[in-house]
Amino acid sequence: DTETLAALHTGANTLSVAELLVKFFEYYSNFDFSCFGVSVQRGCRLPVEEMNLSENFRREICIADPFDDTDNVGRTITPEHVPLIKAEF
Repeated sequence: DTETLAALHTGANTLSVAELLVKFFEYYSNFDFSCFGVSVQRGCRLPVEEMNLSENFRREICIADPFDDTDNVGRTITPEHVPLIKAEF
């Protein structure tokens, strides 16, 4: 719901879309996936142990599905994939 999202955003963005994209890649290239996961629904990072993920779905990278926070959309990423993904960022 866009009204809820707009209410959560309190500051004015002064960056271009290109600058925001670069900042996104910079942030996730240094992200500590071993300790934190990503909650798209909450718009923040969370310690992995505080995420509501099913034990069956805890993996190398935890990204909670915004529609089902017990599902990890990063569950197919293997330990071998993590450095490759970070290198791409």
